[in-house]
This record gives sequence, structure tokens and C-alpha cells, in this order.
Amino acid sequence: MATRLPIIIARRYGKAYIRSKPEHVRQTPASIKTAISFGKTSSLASQLVATFKPLIAYEPQQRIYHRLFAALVNWQHEQQCNPQSPKLDSKYFKGFRFIQKAGIEDKFKVKYNISYNTTTADVQLPSFIPKQQIAAPKGCSSLELHWMAVTCKPATGEIVCFSDAVIPLQYNDILNDALQLQLNIAGNGASLVLTALAIRYNNIVVNAPARHGELIWMPDGIVGSYYVV
Repeated sequence: MATRLPIIIARRYGKAYIRSKPEHVRQTPASIKTAISFGKTSSLASQLVATFKPLIAYEPQQRIYHRLFAALVNWQHEQQCNPQSPKLDSKYFKGFRFIQKAGIEDKFKVKYNISYNTTTADVQLPSFIPKQQIAAPKGCSSLELHWMAVTCKPATGEIVCFSDAVIPLQYNDILNDALQLQLNIAGNGASLVLTALAIRYNNIVVNAPARHGELIWMPDGIVGSYYVV
């Protein structure tokens, strides 16, 4: 049977074998640039998961990596197509959950504010009563708010710096004073800052209906982002 495809005839053990010759697709400058960009984004997503690991109570890291990689790709596409798109609290990052079943917004009702400058991410918490504005499982006597800010360079796929801090709180009906927290960042040109929060509960009654091992009581995620052009 005739064929126009390039073929290779190989002989082995006295028999002739015919197979098609593999064709090489020539890469264009545009396709090479895209491949390099995807590689850097993939590397950055992996580094971010590793950096945020202290905040992640439980979730296979590969799952988080795939979702965070998709968020980075979508965000970069938006920035390229619309340079005027929001630089603060991108929809692709704010609200991103490390554990999909446990969102910070479901458990933490304190109206915090995050502002950014070139060296710090400033977190401001107003006065609040823990038992009224933070949901907790039965038996909780205290908790910790673990904050982290990570600065990265999407263009190079590198993490520049990260900073974290823990705020311990008693879980009671007493009004807490307003708090201000500063996390170090490196907000120079073309930097992306991601701020994350995790809540960890202490002294849980293990036999209570809502156990401390349940994923809904391991809330964590990205609560703010800032892009410095």
C-alpha cells in the first residue's frame, strides 16, 4: 500500500519492520517564549506552596499546586490583556483556599484591613470579641492567627522574601484591643505580594461533634494580594 509519509525500514532477526519517521515540529520564537513563561509560572506555584506550607494544615500539595498554578496563569493573562486591571486584591488570589473545605471567610468575621507600601504589608484589626466574631469548635479555649506575606517575581518565577507572625488569642467574651501587624515585603517593580492567614485552635474536646481533625476547622487561605508594577 502506497504512503506519502516518511518511513523507516529496519531489519531485525531477519525480518523487515516498517514504521513512520517521526516529524519534528519547529518551535517559533512565540512558542518558545510561551513555554519558558509556563515553566517559570509552574516553578513559582511550586515554591509558593512550599513557602505557605506552615499555614497548610492538611491538603495534598499537588492539588494546591495545580489550583495555584491556574490562578497565576489566569492572573498573568489578565494583566497582559488589560494593564489597567486591579492591582489590589485580585479575584484570582483573594479568597483562594489552601483547604477547599475550610475558608477563612466562613470562620473569621473580624473586619481587618491590609495596606501595602514598598517595605511592609500592614494588617490592622479593630477591637473585637473573639467568641462573637470568630467561629470555633466546641471546647476551644484559645487560638492563633498565623499571618504570612510572600513577595515574588512572576516574570522570573522567583520568591524574593517572606515574613510571618502569629497572634495568640484567648477564646472568650472579652473585648480585645485593636491590633496592628507589620509583615516585611519587597515591593519594588513587577512584584506580586500574597498575604495569607490560617487559624489554629487549641484545647479542643476531641469527642465533641465537631472534632479538631475535621477539615472545616482548619481554615486557611490567601486573604489579600498586591501587584507592584
